[in-house]
Order: sequence, then structure tokens, then C-alpha cells
Amino acid sequence: KELVRKRLRLELDQESGACPLLELATLGGLKLSLAGEAVARTDEFSRTQRECLALLAAVPDHRVPQEEVQLTFWPDKSPEKARSTLDTMLSRLRRNLQEKLKPYPVKKYLKMQKGVLSVENVIVDSVELSHGINRAREHMRRREFWQADVAFTIAFSCWNGLFMPGSCSADQSADYARKLHQLCIDGSLDWCGLLNESGQTSRAIGILTHALSTDRSNESLMRALYRSHMRDGNITTAHQLLQQFENQFRADGYTPSETARIITSFKSS
Repeated sequence: KELVRKRLRLELDQESGACPLLELATLGGLKLSLAGEAVARTDEFSRTQRECLALLAAVPDHRVPQEEVQLTFWPDKSPEKARSTLDTMLSRLRRNLQEKLKPYPVKKYLKMQKGVLSVENVIVDSVELSHGINRAREHMRRREFWQADVAFTIAFSCWNGLFMPGSCSADQSADYARKLHQLCIDGSLDWCGLLNESGQTSRAIGILTHALSTDRSNESLMRALYRSHMRDGNITTAHQLLQQFENQFRADGYTPSETARIITSFKSS
């Protein structure tokens, strides 16, 4: 069953046979795909629907108690009114998905059962990304460097941006987004250290440049990119980067003395 999930993107069920897994892309936006075809995108859902899907994607096993959903999104309403609002939102979401998922029923993927809201038979890209990075770092710990490079390559192919941008008002999904982003930054630095040590500095530069585009004020990424360019002999490019970094620090409100100290530390490294 696990091989069928990974290779064929199918879920096997003894009662109803095989159904395609719903691929939930959350990085850089929201996209739902079924059997390899996109069926829905960000602007086809209301804000609350997007935030609810973000919450479900972020929590373990993609299951949230109904009361927790109500308290998360409608904390000022009475339990009865919050339940009514939740029922209305879920009814509209099911109708929204019904046409898009045909011939497969919505209840295969979105369920409210015994007071628990869940998405099932899904593959979530952020989960695949985090598992892949952790797998690659475990290979590094075991000094299995070739396997680590392959695992990093597969994992980061999913990294198309931040987790559900603009749809993480819930504490759980916002915290998940922060932790996932930090994992991606740390994984990028680990991967680039591995590539630099194996003489693949050009690849490291590309990876760091992409990572920095998601977090332009990250000093660790800036320092690693500067050092990689210096290591690769791109002296002019490295000095141009220093100027860009200096401008970025000033734009972020650093004082001239703080900026000068940081830039000097770049040069000394």
C-alpha cells in the first residue's frame, strides 16, 4: 500500500477499491490536484476556507477536533453559533469541491466524523518536504553523502515558496509555517556545506540564492552565499553582494555602526 501511495498516488480501500490521492500543494499558494491534474487553486476558495485547509494541512495526521476549529476561527461566538458557522462554511466548501473532484465523492477527502474534522487520502507537499529534509540530514549524520545529496534534491524540488502565504491566521498553522521555513533554511545551509566540500560550489550558489529569495534578511544565508562566491572565485560578484546586503540591512533599520560591523565580519570570514 505504501508503494502504491508513493509511486501511483493511489489509496487502496478494501470496500471501494482504489481512489487517487488528492495532492494538496501548500507552498507558495494553494493548489489541489487529482490524478495529476490541477482541479482548484487559491482564488477559488474563500479566506476562511483557505485558512481551514491550512490548519488541516499543518496539524499531525491532518485531523482537528471540531471544538478546536470553532475556537480557532470564531472565538467570540457562542458554541452554538460557532458550530452553525462552521457547518455553513463546510457545506460551501463541499459544494465547491464536489464538481472538481468528480467522479470521486468529497467525503473520500474531507470528513467531519465523531466531532473531528479531517482531510484524508491526501499528499501534502509541505509534509513531503519536511520528511525529505530530515531524511537527508540523517544520511549526513551517517556520512552517507551521496544519498544525502539525492534526498536533498528530491525534498527541495517541493519548495516553491512559503507555506500558505496569507492564510495562516491560526496559531497552529502560523507556528507550523515558521518551523517549516526554518527547517528549509537550515537544510539549505547543510546541503550547501555538503556541496562546497565536494567541489560543487556552483550548485551551492544556486540553492543559497533561492533560499535567500524567501528570506532576504537572513544573515546566515547571506554569509554562506558570500563565502560560496568567494570560494568559487567570483570576487566581483561577492563584492556586489556585500553592497546589496548593506542596503538590505539599512532598509531593515540597522544603524550604520551595526551594518558596518556585520559587513566587516563578512569580509573577515
